[in-house]
Amino acid sequence: MGFSRYSAENHYKENQTFTYTEYKNGEKIFVKDIPLCELEYGSSVFMYDKPLSAVITITDDCIIIEGSKTDWMYGVLPDSPNYEKKGVKPEISNYKIKL
Repeated sequence: MGFSRYSAENHYKENQTFTYTEYKNGEKIFVKDIPLCELEYGSSVFMYDKPLSAVITITDDCIIIEGSKTDWMYGVLPDSPNYEKKGVKPEISNYKIKL
């Protein structure tokens, strides 16, 4: 998804789209490109380009998190000057936690 931050103004343009794919019983029904500015939350969410995921491994003595990174969709970043300082970035960090 992305980072949510209220904005009265839409930060996406008409030609910037999200590809929606609908499935039924595991079969693709249709694909539609929806302009991000038409989404109900389009003005309040800064979208990630690709989904984020992580692999979590638990051993006897530690927990290992191997995260992933992506970019902001269409290069549109949250406009807060402190968003990176607050840890808002399109990634799940790698961690090793000793038990």
